[in-house]
Amino acid sequence: MKRILTLVLSIVLCLTLLCACGRKTDENGNTLITSNWKCTSFTVNGTRTEVGDIPFFMHIFTSKDDPKFKCDDGINYTLSLLQKTRTGRVSLNDDGTYSLINEYGNSIFARIEGNNLTLYDGDGKIEIVFETS
Repeated sequence: MKRILTLVLSIVLCLTLLCACGRKTDENGNTLITSNWKCTSFTVNGTRTEVGDIPFFMHIFTSKDDPKFKCDDGINYTLSLLQKTRTGRVSLNDDGTYSLINEYGNSIFARIEGNNLTLYDGDGKIEIVFETS
């Protein structure tokens, strides 16, 4: 009887752990801004770079320069570009996009579509795409 009870409890525990996995989404099916983001591509002045296309040995030395975005609480963010960290506040706009206002009062914008986060400036010169799993 103890073996059966142990087996049943083990199965319930495993199912509970599996249910806790997966990404959190909003009512539209978009991933939350508080997810873990990894840069997949960036575009500067019309030149697009796919992070996955960078040769492995070159990426070993340059991966510390990959853009990084983090927003744990949905209010404050950290953006690292070329090993410089910028911090600021996140503001949700009426159209579902976000304004990211840094410590100097400058802002960039963000939109989330599915499991992709795109940061962009108002001039269309910079676009950084992140993905979460």
